Amino acid sequence: MEVEFVVCPHCKSSIIPKTDNTCPNCQLPLGVCTKVDLQISEDGGCDRKIDDQDQKRSCIPKACVTRPSIIFTKDRKCYRRWINLFPSILIPGLAQFLAGHKTTGVLWFIGCLLMNIFAVIGIMSPQVKLSKEVIFGALFIYCLIVILDGFRYSIPKQGIKGWIYIYSIYFCLILLPILELRQFALEAFRMPTSTMPKFLGSRSNLKGYPGSADRILANKLIYRLSEPKRGDVIVFSTTGLFPVEQNVYYVKRLVGLPNETIRINPPYVLVNGSILEDPPIFQRISSKVDGYHGYTLMKYVPRQKNANPTDTITLGSDEYFVMGDNSEDSLDSRHYGPIKRSAIHGKAFYIYDPVDRKGKIE
Repeated sequence: MEVEFVVCPHCKSSIIPKTDNTCPNCQLPLGVCTKVDLQISEDGGCDRKIDDQDQKRSCIPKACVTRPSIIFTKDRKCYRRWINLFPSILIPGLAQFLAGHKTTGVLWFIGCLLMNIFAVIGIMSPQVKLSKEVIFGALFIYCLIVILDGFRYSIPKQGIKGWIYIYSIYFCLILLPILELRQFALEAFRMPTSTMPKFLGSRSNLKGYPGSADRILANKLIYRLSEPKRGDVIVFSTTGLFPVEQNVYYVKRLVGLPNETIRINPPYVLVNGSILEDPPIFQRISSKVDGYHGYTLMKYVPRQKNANPTDTITLGSDEYFVMGDNSEDSLDSRHYGPIKRSAIHGKAFYIYDPVDRKGKIE
């Protein structure tokens, strides 16, 4: 049986059972008293010191008094409402589901799933003229509404095994697929440079005013299934390339393939002695149409192999030659040499931001 305790309203120093009529300290009748929660130490006694005048009061065993808790409700059967924040952040609708309102939780989750699908369509579709800030803002507001709705319910105590089960489901069904998708299939990059003026880089080089850099998507799966092709716009790591910043990603167009001989005779690129015209993008660049300026020799750092139109570079069996479409303002293989196959990260295929630049990369 749980014993209820009160504090003496007169001396304010005695904590006594409510069944007592007189305070053992001041010897005055209790009258109307204030209920208190008595903290219990691990040895079963109370944590309040007992002075000489308080010897008559005995401490109550640990099992008879309920500890106050910021996690559990008073009866320790449910969690306090603020705990609902954590399952709601993991999976929208999970707080409602755990609280016993399974239909409500499932509907909230389906709604969130549909919102994410619409967000992807909105980002990927050139016809949708909404910025990523507007799209993700709408998604954030929806998730916030779901979280606030979750605070209306009390989640029963789950226990350690219950939470392990919940987090396991979250990891296997949500977090792991996202990580795997980013690691092996699809990744977003931000391109602030202007070396690919018709497709990638700062908008200030396209329309004459400063703007946000292009944000692109790269297909990382394609080069696990096939080899890079000439003309592909690739994302590659600069690790091991000098003298450029290390451990960052560059985006360039793939010009030369393994075992080929490359020569630059402005405005053309020659591969094995023939002018490069296939795919057609190379012919457009060398023709100086549509805003292109043709291919030029490197002018940043004089290098013997890139200084004259007659200089050639022969690629190894695992080497690729890359250049920017805007070769007048590009740090590419003319500067740091060929890149290795292992450095190629993926194929850039789509610009998803800014809105006026949405579209497929040629």
